[in-house]
Amino acid sequence: MSRAAASGSCCLLGAISDDMLYVTNAGDSCTTVSERLSTEHNVASEEVRRELAALHPDDGEVVVHARGAWRVKGIV
Repeated sequence: MSRAAASGSCCLLGAISDDMLYVTNAGDSCTTVSERLSTEHNVASEEVRRELAALHPDDGEVVVHARGAWRVKGIV
């Protein structure tokens, strides 16, 4: 089994500097403060699927559509 199949991550980070709020995320996390400040970064996004396919050109199944949703290596 490849490492991609055995790992996953979600991260949400917010920081305030000089009265400015900075927010970033990865995975199935998103931020809201009366309005959405970030978007989910996961394989539901075609851009993320293309990025993973480019990073793993020898793995034709790094991203698969399984059980009605896009998955990394088919893992929920």
